[in-house]
Amino acid sequence: MARLPGELGWVDGGTWEAIHADWPAYPGDRDWRIALLRLGDFPQGTSFTCLDIIDQCALLVAEIGISLADRFDERHMHVALRLEELLELDGRGLVFGIDIEDSLSTEQLHLKRTLGPDLYDRVMSGEQVIGGIIDREFKPMPLPDNADPSDGDWALADDRTPERVAMFEGSQIHLTAAAWPEVEHVARSILHLPPSVHDRISVLLQSGLFDSAVRDLGAALESRMRSVTGTNDYGQRLVDRYVQSMLDDGTFLPARVRSLRQELRAVFKFVRNEFAHALQDIPPARGYALVSRISWHVRDVELVAEAMRSG
Repeated sequence: MARLPGELGWVDGGTWEAIHADWPAYPGDRDWRIALLRLGDFPQGTSFTCLDIIDQCALLVAEIGISLADRFDERHMHVALRLEELLELDGRGLVFGIDIEDSLSTEQLHLKRTLGPDLYDRVMSGEQVIGGIIDREFKPMPLPDNADPSDGDWALADDRTPERVAMFEGSQIHLTAAAWPEVEHVARSILHLPPSVHDRISVLLQSGLFDSAVRDLGAALESRMRSVTGTNDYGQRLVDRYVQSMLDDGTFLPARVRSLRQELRAVFKFVRNEFAHALQDIPPARGYALVSRISWHVRDVELVAEAMRSG
């Protein structure tokens, strides 16, 4: 049986999940902390623009100055999150731009997401055109003469549920100032140094040399990725080769690999590169957060290498 492009496999240890979309990135396990860390991989002040919403999940593109006309192009940097995770982040005061739509029915809200706010307003003003998005292009069809998309008899859903999130194509969000201490707290709470680098990195952390720890972990990450790919590439080219090696192996779900590619690109661009060529003093909270994020990827690459050798 053919797999869906957005097949995520077992999520949260008990639910097999698939997103009915062919996206460059997909959500991770269902946890607001994972969503926070994914947004926190980008520099403070980064805005994220919604490109699509399917299956109560939003695909966002990071506004970091990449000028490519196709916003779905994998050369952009994308993050995909569940609307329920965005609601949780909003409830904790960690994200700005999440609103609740309580004046529309569930059907009307779904129609507005499908058409986009501009075309939806045209329909609601009486223009008898409706349709759907097919291959990312609107395909119109006439409404029946007796159809009324503004029918107020449609039942309203409960407040503060994913169905009520007023997010549409073009909506923007960003982390609040309060989010950054929480990013550091969450990252440090899951810090686990891989055994292969534990002794070396522990000495650097005990000495407060966080920039050195980040550099050494970055070098460890790249060396392990080169081992998987059998190349001498570095930086973003190495990320692409590593991801392609995982896809070619056939063991890993493509949707998971696509998301991993986005995470690795962000880590290399905004974390590794920042500390690769200069000595810097890093506050302990941020230092532990950075070490935690790269440590996770180092161990993940080691596990991938083991799986590919044994598979």
